[in-house]
Amino acid sequence: MTETKLKELLKRIEDGTATDEEKAFIEGWLLQYSDGSDKAYQPAEILADAGIVWDNITPRKLTPATKSMWPRIAAAASIILVLATGGYIVLQKQAAQKQMVTNIERLVPRQSGLVLTLNTGKKIALDPAAHGNTRVADGTQLHQKNGEISYDAGKANSNELFTHTLTNNSGNKYSLILADGTEAYLDAQSSITYPTSFKGKQREVSVTGQAYFKVKHSAAHPFLVHVKNQTIEDIGTEFNIRAYEGEAATTLVEGSARVLLNPTGKDVLLIPGQQTVVSGNKLVVKEADLEETVDWLQGKLIFSHRQLGDILADVSRIYGVQFSWQNDGLKDIKFNGAVSRTRKLAAILAFFRNTGKVNFLIQDNHVQVIEAQ
Repeated sequence: MTETKLKELLKRIEDGTATDEEKAFIEGWLLQYSDGSDKAYQPAEILADAGIVWDNITPRKLTPATKSMWPRIAAAASIILVLATGGYIVLQKQAAQKQMVTNIERLVPRQSGLVLTLNTGKKIALDPAAHGNTRVADGTQLHQKNGEISYDAGKANSNELFTHTLTNNSGNKYSLILADGTEAYLDAQSSITYPTSFKGKQREVSVTGQAYFKVKHSAAHPFLVHVKNQTIEDIGTEFNIRAYEGEAATTLVEGSARVLLNPTGKDVLLIPGQQTVVSGNKLVVKEADLEETVDWLQGKLIFSHRQLGDILADVSRIYGVQFSWQNDGLKDIKFNGAVSRTRKLAAILAFFRNTGKVNFLIQDNHVQVIEAQ
């Protein structure tokens, strides 16, 4: 949706001539960009996301619940202050909205839960916002800055090799600079196990969940990533690994990489844009949607013809909520679109609700996905 069309839509809202579909769109749009505080957004930023949402809304009749929300929607729309001159759109806090959004819908991505496990088994909770150096029990020194953790192996008390595991239980991504300079980005509900320094011919780490690597290439010292029953060997590479429960996919973004399926010994050599998935005892190679694969690095959740069950599995990891289903057929409904991973849960649910395909029942920390009425 262009800025001109959005202005026309808002004018129809003000005049009372907007259709039910247009009103439903504004409902979801305001929920996505009103985060409970006075905040300004560049029109270009809003329009980019609004266009994605609009393209994925199917015409529907407003439900009684939506109709009851319309006075709040109209009031919120009336306080959009500047749109025509490329200024700011200001969304004021609405007291009425506070009473209509449940606690679970106010949830933002989990902010805490970064844990470092030493080879002794000792666990250390790390503050993601910390800056500066931290010496841990084995003598290794960590440096934290702007959500990034790096190692100074030279500060260790001995030449002994230690193994650490960094676990990200939050809903955000964090980056780790390994001792060789390799960058590893860790997604929600993911972990990486690695040595504090690399010795010997090979450099080896293991991963669960989702991680993105920018490998510091060395032909003399291959970099290997172990994940489930696979081993990925860097050959001058940037690649993404997704290995949550029931998943095992490796996607090459730059360079080249070899993927080995254990214990069969079968392997494939990937070129940029290719992805391997495990099917039985075989590695299947297919073309990947790179934008969708690495969306989490840009703080987005992008889905192209993706099943709702898979999408909400990601939402569950990010926000720490549990989903159940009125029937399993709802899991198979496919969606196209994109949402920001920094928004409140209410905005995510509104996106899907406004398609007219599904609805949600919310209680405590649980969301049931039900058929739209």
